[in-house]
Amino acid sequence: MSEEEIQALYLEQFELTKGLNEANKCHKILDIGKRIIEHQQNSICATGTYVNMALAKRVLYLLNHNQLDLEEAKDFCSRALELKHNNQVALRMLYGICLDLKQYGDANKALAQYEDTNIFSPMSVQIVEEYQNAIEWANREEYREDNKKGLDEITNTLFEKFGMNAGLCAVAISYYLGVGNDALKAYELGKRSVEEYPNSVTYNSLGWVCLTPEINRKDIAVGFFEKAIELAEDEELKKDITGNYFIALLENEQFKEAEKVMCDLIEEYPCNQNFSNYAELLKRQGKLEDALEWGKKALFIVEDDTTLLVVADIYKKMKQYENAVFMYQKCLEHISVDENVYQFQDINGKQLYSIASNNSLGVIMFEALKGIISAYSFLREYEQAKAYLLIAKERMPQKSEWEIWEQTLPEIESANQRYIEIKEQLSQNSKKAVEQKRSVRQWALQLIQLQNNSGQLNLDENDDWDKYLEKMDEVLNQMVQAVNKDSIIYQNSRNWVNSTYTHLDADAKEFLITAETLYEIHKMSIIDFAPIIVEYCKVVEKQLRVLLGSQIPSSMHMLGQIIGVISTNNIHPYTLYLSDLRAVNQLRRNSAHTGLLVRNDADTIRNILYVNNLLNNLV
Repeated sequence: MSEEEIQALYLEQFELTKGLNEANKCHKILDIGKRIIEHQQNSICATGTYVNMALAKRVLYLLNHNQLDLEEAKDFCSRALELKHNNQVALRMLYGICLDLKQYGDANKALAQYEDTNIFSPMSVQIVEEYQNAIEWANREEYREDNKKGLDEITNTLFEKFGMNAGLCAVAISYYLGVGNDALKAYELGKRSVEEYPNSVTYNSLGWVCLTPEINRKDIAVGFFEKAIELAEDEELKKDITGNYFIALLENEQFKEAEKVMCDLIEEYPCNQNFSNYAELLKRQGKLEDALEWGKKALFIVEDDTTLLVVADIYKKMKQYENAVFMYQKCLEHISVDENVYQFQDINGKQLYSIASNNSLGVIMFEALKGIISAYSFLREYEQAKAYLLIAKERMPQKSEWEIWEQTLPEIESANQRYIEIKEQLSQNSKKAVEQKRSVRQWALQLIQLQNNSGQLNLDENDDWDKYLEKMDEVLNQMVQAVNKDSIIYQNSRNWVNSTYTHLDADAKEFLITAETLYEIHKMSIIDFAPIIVEYCKVVEKQLRVLLGSQIPSSMHMLGQIIGVISTNNIHPYTLYLSDLRAVNQLRRNSAHTGLLVRNDADTIRNILYVNNLLNNLV
């Protein structure tokens, strides 16, 4: 091909790179690139051709997450730089690709050769954005020294190149608050940034910096969050900052102001983070019963170490030491102190900080270990306490408090065997807790709102029960949709129901399969078991409707009404089972109250169905 033909092909390839986000366009770019290189490798278009091919491969990686695409993208950049060593576009592209590959040394080399020192130029803005993405990734991962070292070098190179720019300072705060582990540096950069460019995001970050133990200026943090709220234009951002403002007020012991902020937040944005933080406020005020209710609400939605610690502390203050131990154990199973920043998984999909984690990364583990040793001591189970003390010394040897506990606990000849057993158990349960911790139960908030609103209904009236159960069905549908019907749990439940209860009506069987599956999935979770119990109740209701047929007037919809007909008309043999039927109906009615039904209640209804043989008797 002639040079003119190659240039025409290159222009066609370049046009395809604009707004590139489709795989088929990526493949066209690569095909055109191969044609150009095959016919004229020394063309003036060759360098740009390789850069375009690198972009296409990187986009394919972002679409398909195939690591080979990223490696090939780096190779295309390297070929472009062999032809023209100072090609700025290729250097910027190579820098971004190497950050994706976590090859920080190569990324820094490419950055050092980048010549533009104007941070406001489009390519420089992209360089800072790539840096921000790399920080966010590193902060989410387990701590690694090589990540810190590599990002340290890149951070230093960026400041050498662009100076103390306000935007770069603002981005670097999240590095020093996370994997960079230098709160003083974050504070210095934040102060410098807002002097030149006052904005809500940086003031919000400064508030968090001031809550770290290195700075520990809670009063100043309150002021920074107030300034952030004043400058915030976006409602979502203002909501997030207000949650952080609440924490600063709480830490500064401005309880009255904190309560007003949180009550407004809960009314406008009910979610697990707000429930958890409100529980912490109530706990600090000594309102333990109310605190426990709100802590449980948060745990219904997602089980995270922050709220588990809050609820464990509440139980300990209430002298319910067995419950406290259970919660502390679950908390320890969820904790990973290797994370760079502690983030709270919120039902709205936001990763937000939470009250129990704002002092340091290890504070939750430290408080949980102290709590469980203390709770076992109150229970006079000293061997257990000593075993956890050994784990505490192993995990956090720098803490001097363990020596005090050693002197306080009675002499025990050996707790080593118990220590080994507990350590192994924690290790196994921690692996299971990873998914559970990230499992946000979207249906749980809807259930809480439904139960809160049930107080406005007259549940002695059939029409109101209809309204309640219609909404409960919506919750159940959300739960069922989250179940994988190809899973072993579902398959086992279906096979067991179909083989054991062949006499049940098809609808009754389907409700029983769903109830069993949901029970197996959630039996180790801290949730309100109301929807699952309602599902078991529906099995009984559906089966009775089929068995009694025309004996039940079409106007009667409720299980309680059906039971009333059986009792009034003395319908044999079902009058023999009235006690169990009424117990089932009472559990159904209890589903209208927040947090009333727990795992034991689910076990109760299962015993009625399976041990008392109620299901086998409904023939």
